[in-house]
Amino acid sequence: MSQPHSSIDLLAVPTVTEEEMLGFLEEYCEKDAPPSPAQRLLAWLRDPFESDRELEAGNEGQKERYRLNPLCVSLGIFLLIAFANFIYFSFWSH
Repeated sequence: MSQPHSSIDLLAVPTVTEEEMLGFLEEYCEKDAPPSPAQRLLAWLRDPFESDRELEAGNEGQKERYRLNPLCVSLGIFLLIAFANFIYFSFWSH
């Protein structure tokens, strides 16, 4: 008994262009790339109480606006007040 002839020619040259192959390769390797320093900074500044399900779901169309970490906002306000007090008592209090 012989098997039926396959319609797929294994020795045929693939018909993928260089640009298409480069696109496939970039898409494949994109998942393995470590986050850039800017992406790590944005992730660190992001609100920790934001729902992780929304971030993991990948709903790009329904993505909420970016919210800063409340701790970073409080620390920034505190430093601004401290700097303003330093400037006031160093230069304008005389």
